[in-house]
Amino acid sequence: MVYNEFSRQLRHLISDRNLTQKALTDKLKSQRCSRSVSAVSKWVKGTRTPPAEVVEVLEDIFEVKKGWL
Repeated sequence: MVYNEFSRQLRHLISDRNLTQKALTDKLKSQRCSRSVSAVSKWVKGTRTPPAEVVEVLEDIFEVKKGWL
């Protein structure tokens, strides 16, 4: 696995809030930002990063300061 700062922070947020990757995809879908569990898994592993607009939605979901992720 290739971890990067984004994936480390995302893993921390998911773990801290006791979410599953599936639960996160459901939250993304509820924000009209549909992504697959596979995509979220790649973000967590650090093999891919989401586009900037998805990062902004993730920051809203996790209620972190803009630019934190």
